[in-house]
Amino acid sequence: MRSDLNPYRSFRNPARRAPVWIALLASTAWLAGCAVAPGPSPEQASARAERQQELTRLTRWQAVGRIGVINGQDGWHANFQWTQ
Repeated sequence: MRSDLNPYRSFRNPARRAPVWIALLASTAWLAGCAVAPGPSPEQASARAERQQELTRLTRWQAVGRIGVINGQDGWHANFQWTQ
């Protein structure tokens, strides 16, 4: 058999294998995205319900913060205070 007629010879070239690996990785990632996330455990569901009850009892809350940003030569800062 002539070597130039061998269909597997060109596949040994890494440049020819790259599209196959990329397609394989892309399809694996795509299928992994279809996986269903597990639901919360009974303990987590109970803790979440308890936290929701605590939050419904709140009548007032306040948030205070400060941010500063430096981008090369420019910079700015801001303060905020939120009461509800």
